[in-house]
Amino acid sequence: MVLRFLFFISFFLLIGGPSRAQVPTSQDCLGAIAICQNTFTESNAYSGTGNYLNEIDTVSSCLKSGEKNDVWYTFSVQTSGSLCFTITPNLASDDYDWAVFDLTNNGCADIATTPSMEVSCNYAPNPGATGPNGLGGPQNEVCISVTAGDIYVINVSQFSPSPNGYALDFSASTASIFDNTAPAVQSVATPVLCGQSTLTFTFSENVLCNTVQDGDFLLSGPGGPYTLSGVVGAACSSGGTQEVTFSINVSPAINSGGSFNLCLLAGSGITDLCGNTAPNTCLPFTVTGLTTSVLSIIDVSCFNGSDGSATVEASGGTSPYTYVWATLPVQTGATVTGLSGGIYTYTATDATGCSGTSTVTIVAPTIIPQGFDVSCDSASCDGSASVTPVLGTPAYTYQWYDIDMNPIVGETNDNISNLCAGAYSVVTQDAAGCVDTTTIVLQLPAISFGINATSCIGSCDGDAFVTAIGGVAPYTYEWQNPLGVPIGQNDSTLDSVCTGMYYLQVTTGNACVLVDSVMVTEPVSVSALIPVSTLACDGTCDGTATGSGSGGNPPYTFLWNDLDAQTTSTATGLCAGIYTVFVTDAKGCGPDSASITIALNPPMTSTTSTINQDCDSVNGSATVVVSGGTTPYSYSWDSPTPSSTATATGLPAGNYTVVVTDSAGCTDTSSVTIGFIVIANAVLVITPISCNGECDGELSATYPNGDPLTSYNWSTKETSQQIGNLCPDSTYSVTVYDSLNCPATFTTTFINPDDITSTIVNNDETSCNSNDGSITVTAAGGTTPYTYTWSPSGSGSSESNLADGTYQIVIEDANGCPPDTQTVVLVDPPPIVISISSTDVICNGDTDGTVTVFVNSGGATPYTYNWSNGAGTSVTAQTGLSAGTYTVGVTDVNNCPETFATAIVTEPDAIDISLVQTCINGLGYITVSDNDGGTKPYSYFWNTGATTSAIGGLDPGSYSVTVTDVNNCPPDDETVIIPPCDISIPNAFTPNGNGTNDDWQIENLIFFVDCRVRVYNRWGDVVFKSKGYETPWDGRERITNAALPPAVYYYVIELKVDDNPDDDHEQFVAQGVLYGSVTIVK
Repeated sequence: MVLRFLFFISFFLLIGGPSRAQVPTSQDCLGAIAICQNTFTESNAYSGTGNYLNEIDTVSSCLKSGEKNDVWYTFSVQTSGSLCFTITPNLASDDYDWAVFDLTNNGCADIATTPSMEVSCNYAPNPGATGPNGLGGPQNEVCISVTAGDIYVINVSQFSPSPNGYALDFSASTASIFDNTAPAVQSVATPVLCGQSTLTFTFSENVLCNTVQDGDFLLSGPGGPYTLSGVVGAACSSGGTQEVTFSINVSPAINSGGSFNLCLLAGSGITDLCGNTAPNTCLPFTVTGLTTSVLSIIDVSCFNGSDGSATVEASGGTSPYTYVWATLPVQTGATVTGLSGGIYTYTATDATGCSGTSTVTIVAPTIIPQGFDVSCDSASCDGSASVTPVLGTPAYTYQWYDIDMNPIVGETNDNISNLCAGAYSVVTQDAAGCVDTTTIVLQLPAISFGINATSCIGSCDGDAFVTAIGGVAPYTYEWQNPLGVPIGQNDSTLDSVCTGMYYLQVTTGNACVLVDSVMVTEPVSVSALIPVSTLACDGTCDGTATGSGSGGNPPYTFLWNDLDAQTTSTATGLCAGIYTVFVTDAKGCGPDSASITIALNPPMTSTTSTINQDCDSVNGSATVVVSGGTTPYSYSWDSPTPSSTATATGLPAGNYTVVVTDSAGCTDTSSVTIGFIVIANAVLVITPISCNGECDGELSATYPNGDPLTSYNWSTKETSQQIGNLCPDSTYSVTVYDSLNCPATFTTTFINPDDITSTIVNNDETSCNSNDGSITVTAAGGTTPYTYTWSPSGSGSSESNLADGTYQIVIEDANGCPPDTQTVVLVDPPPIVISISSTDVICNGDTDGTVTVFVNSGGATPYTYNWSNGAGTSVTAQTGLSAGTYTVGVTDVNNCPETFATAIVTEPDAIDISLVQTCINGLGYITVSDNDGGTKPYSYFWNTGATTSAIGGLDPGSYSVTVTDVNNCPPDDETVIIPPCDISIPNAFTPNGNGTNDDWQIENLIFFVDCRVRVYNRWGDVVFKSKGYETPWDGRERITNAALPPAVYYYVIELKVDDNPDDDHEQFVAQGVLYGSVTIVK
């Protein structure tokens, strides 16, 4: 029948009630087939129903027969509109009925009890094409109006099963059923609380259950790393194939508030119903942590004092709370004391391990300094300085001092004037007796240059720029040529000038004149060179040439004049000829050229000669003689023993190839054939005597290859190829010759064969009442192979799976000599049953394991015990064992087959730890990491007396920890050095050679032996750098060693501490990189 319908259904089918423990198939709503294209061909034949019965109520549904030879499909609407479909049977006489159900807000289990879910249906008993019901109501309309996000299923039933199938066609729809959007995690169920160990999250659409794995997810955030496990969706656990909402376990539980990310990893394989795979994306979410508040703050009372304190309170968690302050030393508790001015961090932790971190600010009295530099040269003493006390106790007293800390008479105010360049100090005291000393540095005016050379020789595009410091603004500039004539440029930048010397006069706002000069340079000219080339071989274009550049501004570009106009430094594939390379630098200077001639390598020719192999000796040889090419030559023979000379020796007969290569890389190949001078390559064929005492032996000399044999000389005086009737215990010889008279001699003695004898070498009785007896007989004498005839049955030298009884074996040889006979009687003993027990080693490397074997039944005493470690055969219990596998086999007095048992004695790994040390806010922290071995829980014993896995708030020094396990096994000890974490960096120094403050001394930086220190001028040039800081900077330029002018310079210090001087491992401290400025004062 032909039916038009519009709809689109996604296969997210939630079960709304109790479900059977059944696996859904495509004949169940939960196993509906997802359709993701306009046309779908159903070629399967369905009969009966699925594993979930009575999914459709025959009373409320128009499908009065219910499910009958049915199949389910599912769709999801992607864009709104009308959704129509057609069902066309492949055989017109087939009768298909159908019903459409809306699952947007319900699950599969609700269909039977919620009639309103059926939005359209067709049920007609007529075969062939049938249309809609023709009744009123929306459930009988030809098309369905759908909205993006709606979910539907359709049940197609057939009154009688048919193998012919049908086609579903959605082409008439205006709505879309295509899904090209990959799934992604859309939301995390909130709120997520501190201490939570499970996350619930929802995808943007249904995904297939069997594509979701624990390893597809990653959780990042404070307190990690986290392990995710046990991902599950409600519908998946009920037997469904898809779900949109999942939950996953988090270990350890989230113990800190803050920003987190739940990520899908690349290559996860999570797939929606239409085959779209989820990409690598992350969803951020927030975890609510503890709340902290400040109850009280007491600020510092004096300059540079440390009597501040604060009290805080935590809430929002599970009491009691603990507090840890990042102070030196570390303080605990809600109240912290003995604080200087600054910001202090504390961490509050509740009874469940959840924590929150915050800060308090302690204010301290301070002095704000201000200085006004000298206006002109060193003769000017018009500088001034002042200080402003903040938060002290008025009134204040002041005393000013010179650079040598001599008091300046009469200077007792908060400001001082008429100062020359230099450093000045002031001691301030407030009414409460608090004292502070402040130093202010005044500078002279100065200028400094930056220079850019011209781009090419003869170019006039050089420039220079100047920076003026100190003095009184504004500044005026006048640039002059070497003759002192102004050149018309009057700002801080000298533009577009040629190579040469230029002078600059800078005038400050107070008419102070500064004069200096600058040299604008030009680069070295670009030069081209071709230092390397190779010849072209005969008839080929395989020459090469390599160009190089010098001078100018690297890197260089290259252009060859070959047919391909190659642009690399090396030109390849060159025929014989003259070639030129043009070299240009990075600024377009040049080009310069160089030429070279690629010569044609003279063609090589080879002639060969050979010497054949002589008789049985491998002594053939071949020689190649080469002319042409470029000497020297190298040779490569493909002989059994590779040869690299012109002559290859020790060659057997055969074909060989030699490749000759000259110094230009050209090759010539020749082939030779080595024949051989045949020695009598004869074979003596022996027909032995058949039976003991007979004279029927024969000898025959023959040739399998080589020249035919021409004569035979037997020791019996016969000269024929074959002799016979030879008797035992006699020696015969023959000499044969080939056509080249090469001889070969053979000698043999006929042995009188022994009579046939036999021995029973294995006579295993049947054991434990089983038909597992065996008999093995060994024959000797006569002529192999032997024939064995058993009674009652058997035909080999060994028979197994025998019951108890009497067995007879007759042994005959290949020549039918008189046979030998053996008779064996097997007896049936009872079987042996054993068991084994063991105890494991307590500590790694100990020998306190045990193994005991028990004979439970069977066999006959005494028993024999065969241990894999060689213990005595009467030992039933072993003690003092190390870890390993122990096997014992038990036999009885009747030698019944061994019964084996195995016990495995295990041991824990040795305790192994590593330490991680960091610096945080000027304090050292150490954490025991990578605990392994032994038996948990572990115990920690620090040389500080601490017993936790981590300690903090540490002063510089050596710290060690001993870790033991619950069984008191041998501990692991580790030691780490905490360097000083507080670094004091001066902001000025005076390298004037007076012995005071001449170097830039940085307190405690020497302990960071792998630190990197760089100092830049204001134009970004590196004027000083060092690895480590054993030698402080003396204010000189690092290349010229010239004293640098007074100015503000900028430093970058990368802090890195050697975690273990004996290892290559290094670890950056928490401070990372320090930035700031330092002033050179003179």
